[in-house]
Amino acid sequence: MPVPASSLSGQTSPMPSNSHDEGVILLDPFPRRIDRIFDEPTKRRLERLGRVIWHDGSPATPEHIDRHLPDAIALIGQSPLDRARLDRAPRLRAVFNVESNFLPNIDYAECHCRGIPVLSTAPVYAQPVAEMVLGMALSLARRMHEADAALRVGKEFKGDNHDSFLLHGKPLAIVGFGNVGRALLPLLRPFSREILVHDPWIHPAVLRNLDVLPASLDDCFARARVVFILAAVTAENTARIGRRHFDSMQKGGVVILASRAEIVNFPELLAAASSGHIRAGIDVWPEEPVPSGEPGRNTANTLIQAHRAGSVPEIQPLIGQLVVDDLEAILSGLPPQRCQRAMLETVASCAASRLAPGRSPIPAGTDFSHENSLCRRLWRHQPRGCAANARGRPRAMAAEPGPASPRRQREGHSCRHSRPRGHALGPAWTRMGCGCAVDCVRSRRHPARSGAFPEDRAPVRLHQLGQRIPEAARALPDHRSNSAIQSALGICAAQDRLRTGA
Repeated sequence: MPVPASSLSGQTSPMPSNSHDEGVILLDPFPRRIDRIFDEPTKRRLERLGRVIWHDGSPATPEHIDRHLPDAIALIGQSPLDRARLDRAPRLRAVFNVESNFLPNIDYAECHCRGIPVLSTAPVYAQPVAEMVLGMALSLARRMHEADAALRVGKEFKGDNHDSFLLHGKPLAIVGFGNVGRALLPLLRPFSREILVHDPWIHPAVLRNLDVLPASLDDCFARARVVFILAAVTAENTARIGRRHFDSMQKGGVVILASRAEIVNFPELLAAASSGHIRAGIDVWPEEPVPSGEPGRNTANTLIQAHRAGSVPEIQPLIGQLVVDDLEAILSGLPPQRCQRAMLETVASCAASRLAPGRSPIPAGTDFSHENSLCRRLWRHQPRGCAANARGRPRAMAAEPGPASPRRQREGHSCRHSRPRGHALGPAWTRMGCGCAVDCVRSRRHPARSGAFPEDRAPVRLHQLGQRIPEAARALPDHRSNSAIQSALGICAAQDRLRTGA
């Protein structure tokens, strides 16, 4: 008899299903528990989609994952997926991270090129976090938590609201307009008509259409009475927010930190609060669990929490519901619509930021002397149906002297792009902007324009990689292979961001 999922603890068991011939649904949800994220109706829906291999209570062993991968149509969990494992999973249709983030243990570029969406259940936490940060802002503005503590020890300050203020009518700012930022916006609208948003990944026109004010990071702190820091950490923005931002705020301004502690200079945040210039609401910390000697435990003018803004029991079953909703859609030939999808333009930077300092995958002593040649070969040999070509080939190559022929050098070229200016250019040609003395162009006529990859976007831009093509990419045996090229470019993107962010 199969073991019920509710009784599993570090065990695996197939569950009865009416769809055994449709493939395996492989679960490795640790640190999540199956009974918390899958209620009984959702389990039954999942079992109708395939033969479910339940595993609970501990991370699944590599042997367990490898045994079931050849028949797996979906992986629900945080198991590592490099290219070798993907090669052993020809039927895989989707990967779901139920820890609700994107870890650096997956070859995202390879998944992208194979049409395998990597999905996160992060949207379930947006509403509880949004409500919590609003509550923290209100408490800091009116010092409710301090008044409560004072009253309990007989030191109440009756009627003393000299430094309290209303949120109503004040400029408010959101830094990072992802899931939480979008959930917070409707909660803030009753308080203010001046809501500033800073998010470099979102076009200002999109923000204006949402009736918010696009703003620079500096403007958010200089103008807003309350700033909500909700942005994901990337290799570029680590510790970017610091003393000068806090000093630019009006005295008594409120800063709420609820995404990741690494986005701010944490000692400078505590110093600004300790000085009395700002009030800080903190839900995330540089080290978690929070050490007993953490200075933030005793810093004045703070409202502190132990990373609990999203931990509301009633939302846990929504994780399983989102997974099953999207898996049903994917197996029906539709795109996922409920979970958050990993986008290669951002996920390499976010995943790279989670690697510990000093653990860059770039091999020590890597020789980059021939990297530009490899960059050109990778670019030239991309298959014409590859997902990377869904919006045309990468926009620009690193323009280095040497590879161009003498004739092209005389014309002002230092690269091997397409026709120079002077040829008949119709609407099917686009200028490259590669920095040559003459305009280079590229053709947009290729099969990927027919919509072979309607859900994808160009995942990698070679001009962002600069001169850093690692040894890992040069070692690939077949540069003409669609998957090899995409894997190389994904490695390059993550490693380039690690270097520039170091």
